[in-house]
Amino acid sequence: MKSSCLRRALVATGMAALLCAAGGCASATSPFPTPTPSEAPERPAASAPDATPSTTPEPAPEELVLTTRGLGPLVLGSDPAASDLVRFDPDFCSLHGGPPEEAGRWVWAGPATLDNAVRLAVSEGSVLALEVVDPSLPTDRGVGVGSTREELTAAYPDILLGVEGERSSVLHVSDAHGTLVFEVGADFYNVPEERGRVLFMVAVGEPGPDAFTTTRANTDHTVGAC
Repeated sequence: MKSSCLRRALVATGMAALLCAAGGCASATSPFPTPTPSEAPERPAASAPDATPSTTPEPAPEELVLTTRGLGPLVLGSDPAASDLVRFDPDFCSLHGGPPEEAGRWVWAGPATLDNAVRLAVSEGSVLALEVVDPSLPTDRGVGVGSTREELTAAYPDILLGVEGERSSVLHVSDAHGTLVFEVGADFYNVPEERGRVLFMVAVGEPGPDAFTTTRANTDHTVGAC
């Protein structure tokens, strides 16, 4: 009799675990390409107050350099839950006018001096793209938001033109690790002081079909948009 009860308890426990694993998913979107909805990875439980503090120092701003691999220690293709530079905000999109079913997003949690400096696209536990909008975060060749088009092409002589628009142009450079996409203000860009200058930079592992052919300045079509 005891053996029969034990078997029934184990079966019930297994069914409960399967139902738990089939819980709701949080989705993320990106133009490079649009990812499918996925479950947001869970961070480890918070340490007890008397636990030994983490010995991993927060990266200094000068260590956060954009390359085709990613942004400093935040690497394209990595699990965002393993990085202290980002956190999952379950209410991000609902607070920014997005639909309830797409409420959560991974958001930048780096140095406070660089608040909202980076936008992320995450799907299925992997960082797909990183968009830098802060002038203090340069590429490994010294190009940053605000650099001139001449400085950009001098730093990347092999850079390719994706599209030349009236208001902005899209240029890109790739290697074995990934791609850097730059959007530069053109002659009719609506902010005169930003004409001829880099507006934003994106590191992406696998570019989508419109990564180099569609301008995004002055639109909501940003990395990780709700």
